[in-house]
Amino acid sequence: MSLRDEIKKLAAEKPELRRHLAPLLRQGAKQLPRGILKKLERMTDQNAHTEAVVLLAKVVGNRKYLGAAEGIMKIHESLGSMDYDVSKFRSNLLEWILQDAERVFGKDVADKLHGAF
Repeated sequence: MSLRDEIKKLAAEKPELRRHLAPLLRQGAKQLPRGILKKLERMTDQNAHTEAVVLLAKVVGNRKYLGAAEGIMKIHESLGSMDYDVSKFRSNLLEWILQDAERVFGKDVADKLHGAF
């Protein structure tokens, strides 16, 4: 079990220690690669939302979500437009990826990523 997992376990077992342990978890968060936030903002400004979701899934490192995002991109390309139901699923997928981003990068970075969309 990693040190991060041990800290999470301890926080779950001893709620009175959570406020002391939370900074340790934030310190261990990965750093967002340089330029990614601007690139995501640029992509969404250019209406490349699906491509931006694919990039975010890559950055977060979740292969399951990446595969789903790439599948959405293939459907979009096949249809020539974004179907409402596919768009709705993409929105749900984005929310799941952003939740994962909070776990990986911390809440502050996840909030900035959310703002890019």
